[in-house]
Amino acid sequence: MDDSFWGDEGQALRFFGYGKYIPLNGDNMQGPLKFEPVSWKHVIWDDQTGGNHYLFSIVDKLTLDAWRAFNGLPDDALSEAVSRLPLLTVGLASIVASALFLSWLGRPGAGLFSALYLAIHPWHIRYSTEARGYVLMLFFFLLAIWALLHALRVGTWKAWILFALAELLSIYSWKVAILPFALINGSLILWMLFGRKSESLSARLSTITRMLIVNLTAGAVFVFLVMPCTLQSPRALQHITGKPMDKKWLCNSICGIVTGSRWYRDASDNPTEQPLSDAIASAPLRFGFGIASAMALIGSGIWVLVRTRPEQGFMWCLVIISAGLGMCLFKWVLHIEWLYWYSFFTILPLSVFTGLGLATLVEHTSQLWHRAQNPFSKGLAIAFGLFALCAPVASLAVSVPQIQLMDTQPYESYREAFQLTRGRHEPLGFSGPSNVITCYLWRHMESYDPRADWHVRDARRLAERMAEADSMNGHLYFIVSQRDLFTDMNRDLKTMLEDPQLFEKIATLWAQEDIHTKVIYRYLGASKGSLR
Repeated sequence: MDDSFWGDEGQALRFFGYGKYIPLNGDNMQGPLKFEPVSWKHVIWDDQTGGNHYLFSIVDKLTLDAWRAFNGLPDDALSEAVSRLPLLTVGLASIVASALFLSWLGRPGAGLFSALYLAIHPWHIRYSTEARGYVLMLFFFLLAIWALLHALRVGTWKAWILFALAELLSIYSWKVAILPFALINGSLILWMLFGRKSESLSARLSTITRMLIVNLTAGAVFVFLVMPCTLQSPRALQHITGKPMDKKWLCNSICGIVTGSRWYRDASDNPTEQPLSDAIASAPLRFGFGIASAMALIGSGIWVLVRTRPEQGFMWCLVIISAGLGMCLFKWVLHIEWLYWYSFFTILPLSVFTGLGLATLVEHTSQLWHRAQNPFSKGLAIAFGLFALCAPVASLAVSVPQIQLMDTQPYESYREAFQLTRGRHEPLGFSGPSNVITCYLWRHMESYDPRADWHVRDARRLAERMAEADSMNGHLYFIVSQRDLFTDMNRDLKTMLEDPQLFEKIATLWAQEDIHTKVIYRYLGASKGSLR
């Protein structure tokens, strides 16, 4: 909860939830600064970066403003844990809701197992403690499916309005959720027209009419809310990138969806990474059985649901299919690489399938035991029972290394980078004149270090900043991210930074993905020996 914000969180905070520091004297960032809180206009209507998760931005600003007011804090006070508190609450609520949802469907045991799956899935843990809108989307997505099934049962306007409201809140939390809802609604209309023959045509048309009216109304509200933001999308798309959608990306995506862990190691020299391929190499039986158990439970859950409730099984499969549709849409229409966590909503159907698969396994074990007439039948029942006991434990074991890594290391260590550089001389939020120069290459977060210079990309500019530090008897630090890009594109800069007569390498802040790893250098000019 109190880990450093990482890049996406920090960027969203600056534009949509917190604010920024601006210089009082022209563009002189070394001089006094003034904090400018973000306005509600920007919270609701601004999406110039393409990263505004609208509902979370609103909740985040309300939460931080209330926290400051209650504690008598200034406008620039910031707390990672406070900012993430609503998300933790919603994340925990989604675990409870998954259990209650399947209990409502008559499968309380499956509900408990589904809740267990969400509780131990590293993605769910991460996004329940990350200042973005993903877990809000997931929570309202589950409520929307619940309301949809209720509406199909009772058919009242109230039930359909609840569905549309939950659907709207889910998409407003994260707009990519529109993809699975589009497939679900479109398929539902076709099913009403051609598949639900047990009802009269007039009853089916009445259901379709109500569904269309509430969906179109929710859609109109959504368009009203996001149209000003959507008009900024062409500008935002120019700056959105991602890792190439190649074989490595595909393996990491599939492995991440199922287990919450990456398959491939990102950097050979990173001692903290926990890729699943390394785990299997070190303990093939334990991790191999865990992955096989996870896949077996998911597969059996799909089989059970498709066999007993084909319309629900197909609906949940559509959620998974929509992730593939999104990948194609992003890659070949929007020309943006689909980041693997964009498939976050798929863990909902996987939790349902896993819960049903494990519950069915327990039920069949009990039936086998009570029907057993000979030692072989009893032995088979015992074998099924042992697998029912071991499968969830083995699945948990697969996730443990990733959970431990998240518990001990921030996703990206911006606050630690501040503490090792400017934070040695100035407190966080210091707004007076400064003689500390910090240079960031390729990645930077203004929420921690608003004075940082992220335009130093060659030796000439670095030499100018070194001379400036010498002239004011100050301090200079250089923080490098995206080490491969640094090596390929900034060779002259690397030569200077690795010269022991000029700079001292003081820390490497490791991250799960190498682009987020930070290497920190300290200039040994005017400040030489001052911190020894």
